[in-house]
Amino acid sequence: MNQRHLIATIFGSILSGCVSTNPTLHPADKPLGTVQTLAFGSCNDQNRPQPLWQPIKAIKPDLWIWAGDMVYADTDQKKEWQAAYSKQLENPGYQSLVSQVPVIGVWDDHDFALNDSDRTAKNKSTSQEVTLDFLNEPDESPRRQRNGIYQDYHFTSTLGPVHIYLLDTRYHKDPWGPEQGNILGEQQWQWLDESLQQHSKGIHLFVSSIQLVPQDHPWESWNRFANERSKFLDLIKKHRLQIPIVLSGDRHIAELSHIPGEELENQHGLWEITSSGLTHSYIAFESERNRYRVGTVFAELNFGSLVFDAETKSITLRIHDHQSQVVRSASISLEKGS
Repeated sequence: MNQRHLIATIFGSILSGCVSTNPTLHPADKPLGTVQTLAFGSCNDQNRPQPLWQPIKAIKPDLWIWAGDMVYADTDQKKEWQAAYSKQLENPGYQSLVSQVPVIGVWDDHDFALNDSDRTAKNKSTSQEVTLDFLNEPDESPRRQRNGIYQDYHFTSTLGPVHIYLLDTRYHKDPWGPEQGNILGEQQWQWLDESLQQHSKGIHLFVSSIQLVPQDHPWESWNRFANERSKFLDLIKKHRLQIPIVLSGDRHIAELSHIPGEELENQHGLWEITSSGLTHSYIAFESERNRYRVGTVFAELNFGSLVFDAETKSITLRIHDHQSQVVRSASISLEKGS
């Protein structure tokens, strides 16, 4: 199936009814309509308590996005991947969410293979197969034909067209080393460039399992390969993207970051909302420099959401706690002159 048609299949329907006796089957037969609210999260250990699914449902999202570490398999063996995903699918809270809300997502290291894993991981194609089975990806999906699980989706929000790019930051990533290295790989870069050429207007959401905007911490991020980070920012300039937003995970904290528009030659700059984790967080967090941070870090269990508000003509980036309360937020005004 052509990827442009795939979106009609996924976003032209909403998951309904009970989870099948086959836990990987998420039936979808009701029109979704226009997306107003989407939710996302990362770092979900299938062996820990998962208290956030009901709070996520409480904000009534039209879409759920996994931003990596959907499970903690930490393996390169098929049976262990399958066991981890099967356990996640048996979680009642998650079952309740996926019975009502479409789900898409991308992996990070702990679901792809082992901690901090990269292109040298064993059995990558097997990991891809099992992960896409978990996401109920159709057999004819282009994600099953590629080396990597990157994909783009295009739908309508209350503010107009929205383009989602799930970036695969593991399958082609070089082992960490000098500043020069690959994260996306040549084919994924070409795909991204061509899709942005075709869909340059509207709102662009880039789902990256690792942080992209922050430059000051030593942990995994695009800045570890500064050439790749610069290449991404150059694409924003090349295609004149006016409303680019990154959704990231990995860090076991939540924060908002913003590169000003003057640095990217656009109106709104580049926003990033980091949400991590769903089952465990960095509660001992004290401080960490981030020259682009807006507000302060939230280091308890959390999930993120984006709200497209036609009345106020704004996009609100929100970080929620375990009770659905908004604990950090930022709004992007789309009013002319804002």
